Amino acid sequence: MRNSNVNLINLPEFKCLKNDIFENKIVFHIKPKSKYSPCSKCSVKSSTVYETKTRTIQHSSWDTKTTWLKVLQRRFKCKSCGARFWERLPGILP
Repeated sequence: MRNSNVNLINLPEFKCLKNDIFENKIVFHIKPKSKYSPCSKCSVKSSTVYETKTRTIQHSSWDTKTTWLKVLQRRFKCKSCGARFWERLPGILP
């Protein structure tokens, strides 16, 4: 069921954790499938998570309901150069 939810929002790079349906909105809680992110300075893949936050993004509207994405975004620390950077979310503009 959760995989089909990600197909509905057309973001295959994400994993759906849960969804909530309210009277006037639908909220999908998602996170990136990838465990790595390339460093913004040296382009080395990093897997060391330094911090996390939840971003709320308006996605689209279905009938009379607004669709929102609650995305778990991670901040990584590069072991190669020591830089800290937020991951880029595929399919979502900064």
